[in-house]
Amino acid sequence: MRTLVTLFMLWLAAGLQTIWPPWAVLAGARPPWLLGLSVYYALSARPPRALVGALLTGLVQDALSATPMGYSAACHLLLAAFILRVRAEVFVRHWATQALFGALGALTTATALLFLLAPAGAAHWPPGLVLWRLAGWTVAGLLVTPLACALALRLERLLGLGVYVEARP
Repeated sequence: MRTLVTLFMLWLAAGLQTIWPPWAVLAGARPPWLLGLSVYYALSARPPRALVGALLTGLVQDALSATPMGYSAACHLLLAAFILRVRAEVFVRHWATQALFGALGALTTATALLFLLAPAGAAHWPPGLVLWRLAGWTVAGLLVTPLACALALRLERLLGLGVYVEARP
């Protein structure tokens, strides 16, 4: 049952990320629903499920974009590993924690992708635009991640699935 719910949430997050228009005020950043789902798994699931969730969300994000396969997946895995490392020290179900990790994840993922894609000539932006885009992606992660976490938690509770959290509630 958990596998089906995970696949459904992955499908829903991918659909939202695909059809939601970019936010012009945030330098054209798309809402990172898949990153929010990755943060949700890292905060609330057992470590193996959290890492598999991060890998799947990253692969789906790569499949939906022009990014080579595996780049976003590596970023999502590193973020999930970091969250798993500090999860016992934070309030995992608090929206501020989710927003902080969403902003941190969006910023680090966008920065890492910029550096990974720069040698291939994929990112030819002036420095001012790069900073503006990074700020936009960070704010998008800050706003969307608590919503993605709340939707995923609500769905799991509606289906009667116990949510695993070994850290502070």
